[in-house]
Amino acid sequence: MRGLLIVCLLIAFAVHAAPIRTGTLTFRSGDKMTGAMIGYDAKEGFLWEHPAVAGEMRVEAVSVRKISFSTEVAPKGARIHSARVRLVNGDEIAGELSALDEKMLTLDTWYAGRLRIPRAAIVHLVPGALSKIVFEGPDSLKGWGAAVMGVYLGDDGDLFGGVTVERTVEGSPAEKAGLMAGDIITSINGKPFKVRAKMIRFVKGHEPGDRIEIVVKRAGKEIKFKLSLASIHWNFKDGVMTSNGTGGIIGREFNWPERTNVEFDLAWPTVLGIDIIVQADQLYTLTSVNAYAIRLNSSYAYLYRYTSDGNNFQTSSLGSVQLSRHIAGKKKGRFSVLLDSKKKSISLLLGGKLVKKWQEPAAWAGKGRSLQFNPQTSNAMSISNIRVSEWDGRLPNQSVNASGGDGREDFVRLANDDTMSGDIGGISGGKLSVKMSFAEKPIDIPLARLSLVKFGRKDGAVPELLPETIPIGKVTVVNKEKQTLGFEEVLRGAVELDEELEIHRAGKLIGQVKVLKGEDDAVLPAEILAEAEAIKPGDLIVRPASLEQGKSLIEAAAVLTQRGRLTLRLHEWRDGQVVITHPYIGPFGLAPAALSSLQFK
Repeated sequence: MRGLLIVCLLIAFAVHAAPIRTGTLTFRSGDKMTGAMIGYDAKEGFLWEHPAVAGEMRVEAVSVRKISFSTEVAPKGARIHSARVRLVNGDEIAGELSALDEKMLTLDTWYAGRLRIPRAAIVHLVPGALSKIVFEGPDSLKGWGAAVMGVYLGDDGDLFGGVTVERTVEGSPAEKAGLMAGDIITSINGKPFKVRAKMIRFVKGHEPGDRIEIVVKRAGKEIKFKLSLASIHWNFKDGVMTSNGTGGIIGREFNWPERTNVEFDLAWPTVLGIDIIVQADQLYTLTSVNAYAIRLNSSYAYLYRYTSDGNNFQTSSLGSVQLSRHIAGKKKGRFSVLLDSKKKSISLLLGGKLVKKWQEPAAWAGKGRSLQFNPQTSNAMSISNIRVSEWDGRLPNQSVNASGGDGREDFVRLANDDTMSGDIGGISGGKLSVKMSFAEKPIDIPLARLSLVKFGRKDGAVPELLPETIPIGKVTVVNKEKQTLGFEEVLRGAVELDEELEIHRAGKLIGQVKVLKGEDDAVLPAEILAEAEAIKPGDLIVRPASLEQGKSLIEAAAVLTQRGRLTLRLHEWRDGQVVITHPYIGPFGLAPAALSSLQFK
């Protein structure tokens, strides 16, 4: 790699406390290098870890053309946002609409916190509906039906007078209690059973550790056993459910929205093999059930339809897709199953990217309320960060019909394709205020009924870019009496004693401060030298970027893992946070997990 500055050295750097991102560096020379991003700062460049090199490498920033990141398990709290905001420079940002006034749009995101975007910089937005969360977890195995006796069941019905035990699992509560092959279970806790599926559901309705009393018939005699149920197929620790063999189907019931997003992190140390059963009308059984099952293995993903009229049970394949190219070299990923019962579609996503969309040609088979996981391999698999929520019906990177309007007036398209032009007021309480020219008063429209909001430009003006600055910190407290304030550094160790810095709010200079000597490293003090407007907590402390500094900051186009792209200047990557400056939003911190790639200019 001629002409590249790559220095191999051991560096004591704090970022190892946070998860690192693996991926591929592409150099301007055309060379490529796999590894992991450890950090970045403007002076040292990139810190990169390569499996064949001891220690970490320092890579000169100007030598890098692109960084592509591998798909990783999403951090806890990550989710698919419903709204999308398109800016005048082509950037697109996903989030949840919080508020809108005459100057600013407030967007809540999992990956960058609360962003305030100048209204003048927005071309249009797709509101979406705030996702209703049906379930988030797991916090334990409770409610998942992990409790079992440890028996394989056989024949049942009136002819046998109960449910037959075919064999017991070695070391299980049933074996330890004395149950044997050939026993016929007639009742549990005084409740008689002759149907296998009903007995399984009753047992799994308990929790591991619960004591039950079982009555069996053996050689014409009635025998009673007492045992404590156990979870022998699944373990739980730190929010993760881990399977340890086949035969351990678990699940729980929800009230499913018409359009549902089922997300979960899945890890497979060796071989992938699991069924995700959705909208099943029976728990813990795959016979006489109406449901869909997505079968994932190391090669393919299949979709099966299960249908039953109570007497006849049928399984039909709705097709498959090659999964191996999506998970090559991976042992974990975040999967999403998107269901639209009205449009009869099921889509599979991995890492926020569409793998396959299936269309149901017949009647919708999902008639129940349960979500179930059924391991298909004896190798361990781990499930965590499950989230079931209402889905807005849009797939990742699905194009938006942004036509309509004259470009001068604000324009709104409703979900039913009705349109209206006028003046958009604001967003409050989940509603958008619109004043049409022929109406006396504004009308409030629920965001869930909107498909597009476009902002007009009467004078055709393009908003000015924010001044070039280096983000230093954020004001945390203001003492008006002493004319001082405290601030937290964004770029640690970036300030000097007696250095004079600027206070900005929404890209506007509102004050000037001088850094004082402090005793607390977490909050630094500063003297207020001037203020055009009253300084408040949350205001940004910045250093104006000189021409030389501006050139040293690297510009990049970031592709986000979820619906979007950002134009940015990269300042720092450390401790699980990327510090950037956006030309219209200003400086903010970005979660590394939100980045799919960085293309440097």
